[in-house]
Amino acid sequence: AKPLFAHVTPSAFANAILASCVAGGVAAIVLCPPEDVRIRMVSDPSYASNAWEGFLKRMDEGGPFASFAAAPAMTAKQVPYTMGKQVSFDYFCDLAHSALVAACSADVLQRVDGFTPVIAALPAAVLACVLSHPGDAVLTEFFKAGPAKGGVLGSARQLIAAGGGAPPPT
Repeated sequence: AKPLFAHVTPSAFANAILASCVAGGVAAIVLCPPEDVRIRMVSDPSYASNAWEGFLKRMDEGGPFASFAAAPAMTAKQVPYTMGKQVSFDYFCDLAHSALVAACSADVLQRVDGFTPVIAALPAAVLACVLSHPGDAVLTEFFKAGPAKGGVLGSARQLIAAGGGAPPPT
C-alpha cells in the first residue's frame, strides 16, 4: 500500500501512516473470521476440534457475516499493529544499516548488510505488539462476550471495570 500513498501529502511519514491505516483496515476485515474462531477455540477448548469445524459452527450460530460484527474491535487491534510494524520497520532498517556502516569495513558490510531487515524486524515487531495490545484485549473480550453485551464499547468498558485487562495482583 505504501507506493500508492507515496505522494498523497508532502510528508513521507504521514503518507506511511495513511498507507498503514488502509492496510490495517483491510487486514482487519480479512482477519475477522479466523480470529473469531481462534479466540472461541482458545476460550472454550470444546468449541470445535479444528478450525474448519469452528468456521462451520460459527456460521450455524450466526450466519456467514457473524464474525464481521467484530470489525471495529479488529480494526482497533490491527491498525496500530500495522502502523507500528510498517512505519517503524523502515526506520529500524535505516538505523541498522547506519550502525553497520559505522561498525564494519566495506568488505564485511557487503557480507552482513543483508541481515539489516532481520535486525530491524525484532524492534519493529515488539513495537507493533505493544501498540496493538489494548485493541487485542478489547477484541478478545468482544469475542468472549459477544455483540449482545454492548458491542466493542461495552467490551472496552468491561475491561476497564475489571482493572484494565491486567491480571489481579497476587
